Amino acid sequence: MNFSREQIEAASTPEELTALLSARGPSPRWAVSTLTEVAEFFGVATSTVKGWRMESPPMPGSDGSWPLDAITRWRAAKITGSDLAMQQKLATLEATVLANDARRLELSKERGELVELASVELTFAQALIRCRCLIMTLPEAIATSAPPELRDQLRAEADRTCRAALATLRRDLESPVLVDDEGNELAKEESTDEQDA
Repeated sequence: MNFSREQIEAASTPEELTALLSARGPSPRWAVSTLTEVAEFFGVATSTVKGWRMESPPMPGSDGSWPLDAITRWRAAKITGSDLAMQQKLATLEATVLANDARRLELSKERGELVELASVELTFAQALIRCRCLIMTLPEAIATSAPPELRDQLRAEADRTCRAALATLRRDLESPVLVDDEGNELAKEESTDEQDA
């Protein structure tokens, strides 16, 4: 049973190609005598085919007798094997990168360079609570230093000012607003881009 080159090229997978070539058995029509003919069959340069002879394992055949069916099976095995080997190498590389990243993070944590988010949030929340408590002592401290007839009015004004400051702080923490060195609010990114232009 003989197959044309078109039938061989129509095989869409290495398995189809191997099955096609195995089904027909060896045929003298599939043996060529020069590397140029091998190159023409595969549509590559003769220098490429010469390089195939140096690969491991080398291309099947010998000078004067190059079996195209065996060479085709050899190429299919090389291509399939190289794709699989490349996928394995990429998977190994990715696993190594992930392992190195995990180890780097662990070392940074051991050195104290990294802190867990929960710890940061707890520390920050405790600091804010202490700050609020201290700020709310200011109205009474200010009122006691004032003359007795102004204490109630000064206490109420200081209390209002402190509560307004705490409300602003809370709003800023919930939705950060950028400010410059003088405390002036800066516009969000849209305005920054316009200033750069």
